[in-house]
Amino acid sequence: MFLVKYLGQGAKALGCEAKALGLEAKALGDGVKALDCEAKALGLEAKALGDGVKALGREAKALGRGVKAFGNGVKALGDEVKALGNGVNALGREAKALGDGVKALDSEVKALGHGVKAAGQGAKSLN
Repeated sequence: MFLVKYLGQGAKALGCEAKALGLEAKALGDGVKALDCEAKALGLEAKALGDGVKALGREAKALGRGVKAFGNGVKALGDEVKALGNGVNALGREAKALGDGVKALDSEVKALGHGVKAAGQGAKSLN
């Protein structure tokens, strides 16, 4: 009778042990499931980070295009200023030529005056 009693208690202990192992296996399964969820979340975060880096790259490229366009605008403005300077220089040369023409005309008027004076003296000496 004692043997049956001890065997029953042993079987009961084995049942408890099996139940404990089942609970541990379930907990282990839950842990694996949680790790899988973590891995998925990390994957989603990595994808979001990659998308952010990609968007940042596009923005940097667009900024580069804007800087290039600004540089082209500054260059065009410089060309306009240079052309304006060339126009001012040409205007200065024309003003100098006009001044030289006025001087030449003044010299001719003086020469004409001398000619008239000489003609007057010549006419006076003829009388």
